[in-house]
Amino acid sequence: MRFFHVTDRHQVSVSRSLREACEAREIPYAECIPGRWKGEGARPGDAMYRSSPLAAAARLEISLYTEGVATFWTDPKRLLHGMYSQWLALRAAGVPIIDGEPVTTASPADLSATVERLGGFPVVAKVPGGTNGIGVMRIDTPATLHGLIAWLARKGRWPILMRYFPLVAAHRLTVIGPDVVAPYSKRPSGDDFRTNVAESVDLGPFEPRQAIIDLALQTARALGQEFGGVDILEDADRNLVVTESNNPCFFTRQEEVTGYDVAGHMLEYLAGKARRLVA
Repeated sequence: MRFFHVTDRHQVSVSRSLREACEAREIPYAECIPGRWKGEGARPGDAMYRSSPLAAAARLEISLYTEGVATFWTDPKRLLHGMYSQWLALRAAGVPIIDGEPVTTASPADLSATVERLGGFPVVAKVPGGTNGIGVMRIDTPATLHGLIAWLARKGRWPILMRYFPLVAAHRLTVIGPDVVAPYSKRPSGDDFRTNVAESVDLGPFEPRQAIIDLALQTARALGQEFGGVDILEDADRNLVVTESNNPCFFTRQEEVTGYDVAGHMLEYLAGKARRLVA
């Protein structure tokens, strides 16, 4: 088996971790960067993972893939057909998520009706495509909502409007096949409601109760993922909601916080899957 890592020059720590995991297991490692890769494609019995979120990397991944290559998708069509809305997919699968509605109009009357259905202010607007909390905004008044949506509409960016969830902790759990590993938690700072920003407070590793483990696995299955960093919010009454499952996932953060060898577990899972695919 050869391991094809589709990445970019910014994924330094991820590339290092995966390369070292391959070396420890004597698995040939191929680092595939868009615009630089000159080698052949993967063959049946090889394995592949894309850590880069760039569109060029996704195109390279598709060009390298062939039937019989082990990936972290239960259905290769997920890889070949590109991006889809996680929020809609999770809602359709019955995974508990924050109640919300896609915004399709800047009409003040329609926006007010949406807010009423979501339980009133505050609400949260989430513009798809951002990272590290960019594009996630708490809105407390009608004037702020109407001005923001009008501005986004002018730019052709339509958010999802969501019920405000008063979290006390945000949990990140890494799903690898049937396993949930490297769990850790964060909480918001006193000046922000988001937990995926630099100012949030690390609570460190924790021992998740079974309901949290089950929800992480349910989320990955609903999205057809065999690897992902699942983000789960919890409120003071221990209610749980899923925000997303990250694949690609910047898993070296989980390794740093928990000390767990995520890269090694990833490689061993893919190696087993590759053997089954060509058996």
